[in-house]
Order: sequence, then structure tokens, then C-alpha cells
Amino acid sequence: MGRSDGRNWGKLEWMAQLDADAFFDDLVGSPTRRSASFSPRSEGDPRAPCHVFDSVARRGTIAAESFFNRTTDKRRSRYPWSIDAALMWTNKRAYFFKGDQYVRFSVRDDWVVRGYSKTIADHWPGVFKSDIDAAIMWPNGRAYFFKGDQYVAYARTPSQKFLWKRKIKKGWPGLFERDIDAAVMWDSTKAYFFKGDEYVEYRVGPPESASAPRKIKDDWDIPWHSGIDAAIKWPTGKAYFFKGREYIRVSSNKKVDADYPKPIADHWVARPWYWLPLSKRSAARRATRGNFPARPTESKKGRAFIAEMVDKDKDAGTKRPSIPVGWQARERAIYREIRRGNVPDALVRRLVTIDLPPITVASRTIGGSVKVMPDYLCVGDESDYVYVPMDPITAQRVAFELDMNLPTARICHAIYEAAGRIDVKRQLRATFFHFAGGSYTYTDDEGHTRTGRGEQNSTAAYVEHSSAIKERMAHRGLRLGDFVAGHKKDVILAQALHSNPMQIAFHGFYHPGNKKPVQPCVQSPGPGCEQRVSLGHTMEGGQRFSDYSQGVRLVSDDMIVDGKRWSMRKVLAHATLSKLISTEGRIVPPFIPEPVEEMLDKSQW
Repeated sequence: MGRSDGRNWGKLEWMAQLDADAFFDDLVGSPTRRSASFSPRSEGDPRAPCHVFDSVARRGTIAAESFFNRTTDKRRSRYPWSIDAALMWTNKRAYFFKGDQYVRFSVRDDWVVRGYSKTIADHWPGVFKSDIDAAIMWPNGRAYFFKGDQYVAYARTPSQKFLWKRKIKKGWPGLFERDIDAAVMWDSTKAYFFKGDEYVEYRVGPPESASAPRKIKDDWDIPWHSGIDAAIKWPTGKAYFFKGREYIRVSSNKKVDADYPKPIADHWVARPWYWLPLSKRSAARRATRGNFPARPTESKKGRAFIAEMVDKDKDAGTKRPSIPVGWQARERAIYREIRRGNVPDALVRRLVTIDLPPITVASRTIGGSVKVMPDYLCVGDESDYVYVPMDPITAQRVAFELDMNLPTARICHAIYEAAGRIDVKRQLRATFFHFAGGSYTYTDDEGHTRTGRGEQNSTAAYVEHSSAIKERMAHRGLRLGDFVAGHKKDVILAQALHSNPMQIAFHGFYHPGNKKPVQPCVQSPGPGCEQRVSLGHTMEGGQRFSDYSQGVRLVSDDMIVDGKRWSMRKVLAHATLSKLISTEGRIVPPFIPEPVEEMLDKSQW
């Protein structure tokens, strides 16, 4: 769909602040502007199209019904992996419809346009307000929307305009008279309409004519012989068919391409959490500390908050790698407190600008900078706070909620080096806990050995490690809000997660001797290891991994590239500029992917 199945249709309200290609042309002095046709990526690329379905409006709470999870008469799915209709408006723009919402997709930018999804009724007057059956753009510049036994005609030019609503049998002689499943404009001379296990070929006039219905299985070499949800033909000449939780790519000869169908969950990175509407986000920001909501006066302080988590952690001391019984409640509680603003003022009142190591593009050196939090996320206030590790899914939810990003390995190392340039005492060494038999030991700054009960993923270990960090900072004359680095392992973005979403990507926990990150340099040493991704802790049985050493330091989406303002997410999607912030190159889509269905069941979000 689009360039190939490597294309990025991710969580996408935030794209389109800048024209990436135009800026890149200026940057390197070589033409890179793309036409409507694209060079496909390798077939083996695990990323896939249609992350478009992740671009949704959140209705204020995480339990709100999502754009992707609306129940319709046409299909019922617990997980957000289906759509109602797809429409190629022009070679540069497509629309996707689900329930009472739709998104606009930029073909050139590979992203949903910023600000979507939107409500159909508010922007398509005259069109069915929800649950559209099918949509198609005719060569005469008119779009047609079908629902039940009716259709709506819409004019594309000179402006988007409602024309009429009529019965299908009056306007489309020979076509199915109601409940069309999908429609696709195949070429300039014909279109195909699908219903149940049949399809009709409709010839473009004049005169227009419909063939007799035929069985899909007789003429289409595809795995689905009935119940197609939607279809669209991309400027590349490839068509994409959607059904329930899967999709296929179909060539012009009506044959499915190799290795299809593929699951939407694996390739489109569906997620059950969504952004606040832009209007609500903007209103909240006016009363916030940066992107963080004002801290409610009745908020729990750090010790009180974590005490509740310790009480719920009934599994501390059991054999690794067991997850505490209360881990789900702990993750939910951490997310809830941060989302409502229970974060110390000193941590969020300002961001720190970090210069990035430059890259060379077409014999030109390109530099840039990002803005990051001065320390890792905590819950509480400045007098009583606790560092809160998070698993990758919770970390990504927090980043989405605050309209910020998780860092990459390259950004993490730039943070560590920047702290040292200010003062080496800001480069905090990692405090290692050694676990055995349900207990742990570690050495404090004064050389004393300390012990405690709990496993590496227990809340008790979280509390002790937080205390150890605070003691180390106090010994160095530092306090919360000072820019420090090295004392936690960052939960980071990594392209590898899109081929194996059951893993977690780390970077950091700096070794005091050589000032290199334990993950990956101590475990996997070698040239350039400081900026590499460290993968580990494959999660099994639906369990997500989080331990005492993890931390979440958020990065603003606003960054500078060669003196110009950019979106970090758009830089990550850029084939060349992504190297400025990622040693993996493009990270597409630029967020941690949704886990498998079994994990969704267990996480109970």
C-alpha cells in the first residue's frame, strides 16, 4: 500500500509540520522529491502499511472507544484491526473511514495529515454519518459512498461538494442493490464491487455497464473468497484488500503477492490507546508545565504512592523471572499519576537542549539538537518523590499522552556526553543490584554493602534503587531538576521492535570505570557500541518486562536540523536525516509497537 509494505502509516496526527522533501532538497542540493509512484522497499521488511488506522482521537480517558474499535453491524472486533471503507481521492491523498470517524492520508509524506481523525458528519455534509459500506472515486472526478441500499455522490473539484443521495438500483443498474462490502477503481476503464462471495465488474462509460455477478474464487487468486471489508488501489499499481484482522496485496493480474495475508497487528502496529484531541491538548497545555498538566494539590507524594504499590506486590522474592502479581496495577497506577500531572515541578518546568553528533550527507555536514527532560520521570513532589520504572508499553503511552517521544540509543549517549560537558559529577554511575534467592545486595557511595528482599522487577527494588540514586545525587551536591545522566537504563525506540514486539530495547546504565553504557557496551563491546541499541528480555506468556534499573526520559517532538525546526517523528521517518538521531536509520513508525493479542488480554488496559 503505497511504496511497499515497508511504508509507515503509524500513529500519525503529528506529521506534516514541514515538507520533508523540499527541505532535504535545500539541505543537500540534490532533487529528492517523490512522484506519486514509489520504489518499493524490500519484501522482507517487517513493517507494513496502514498504520493509518492508529491515527485517532482519544475521548479523554483510556477506556474511550477508539477510532478502530467501533462496533458496527458490518463487523465486530475487540481489537482495532479493521476499517469500513477506503477512498483514493487523488494520487496525493487518500481517506480511510471507520465508524463515525475518518483520516486523511498524504501519499507523498507517507503519513496521516496532522489533526486527524475527524468526525465524518462535521466534514462531509451529506455523506452517511457513520458505518460507510464502501467508497470509490470515479474517473469523472466524483466520489461515491455506499451504505445499505443508498449511495451518495460527491464532487472532487472545484471543491469538495455534496451532489445527491439516491437508491443504488436507480443510479447503478446491474450493481448489487444493497450492502456492498468493498469497491475499488482498478484502472481508467473498470471498477470492481464486492459483496459476500461475489463481485461485479463495472465498465466505465459511456455507456456504463455491469457484468453479471461472479464468484470471487473463480477469478481472483486471493485467499479470501467472501467478506472483504475494504479495498484501495495505490499509485504504484498495487491494490490492498482488508478483511478483519488481516490484509493482502494484490497485483494487476488479480493475484495475491507472496507471503500474504499478513496480520494487521504484526504489520500495522495497532494499539488500544490514543491521543487527546488537538483542541483538548492545546487547552491543557496553556495551564501546564511544558507538556505536563498542573500537579493536582491532592496528589500523593512519592512515599505514599509507592507504599500502595509495595502492598500490592505479593510476588516479591519468588524465583526470577516471575512478574509480581501486582505488576498490571503498578503499571496502571504509574501511568495514571503521570497523566494527571503528579510529577515534581523541578523535573518538568524546563527541557534541556542537547546537541547531536553531526552527520555527513552529500558532502555536507548536518547537525541538530533535541530537547530532553533533565532527569527520569518520577512521581511525587520535589520534597518527596520516587523514580518510577516503566515497561515499554506504559512508557510509550506516557509519551503519546504528553505529545512527546521516547529517545533513541544515539540520543541517549548524546545526553550522557552533554551532562559531562557541564560537569563530570553530573555523569552518575549506575548502581547495580545483585540478585540471588529473592534478595539483593549493592554497594552505596560510601562503600557500604546494603541488602534487601525482592526480585529485580519487584516494587521493593524500585524503591531501594530510587533511594540509592537520590543519595548519590546528594553526595555530589545535586538535586532533582539538575541535568544528570547515566544512572538508569532508558526505555528506547528501536526498529528491531517492529519485527519482534515482544522484546524491549534499552540503552544506558553507565559503567563507572570506562563511562560506557553497560547495555550494550559491557555486554556487547565493540567500536561504536555507545550508540547501539541493546535488545533483550523477550516477553513470554503475555508478560511485559520492567525492572528496577529502567527509566523513562521523554524527548520533545520539536527539534532542530541544520538550523531549521523539524518534527522528531518526521526525522525518524526520513531515509537520510534519521541518521542524525538513530544509528539504525529510519525507525518507522517512530514508536514502540503494540504487543500481540495475548498480551493485550493480560495487560487489561
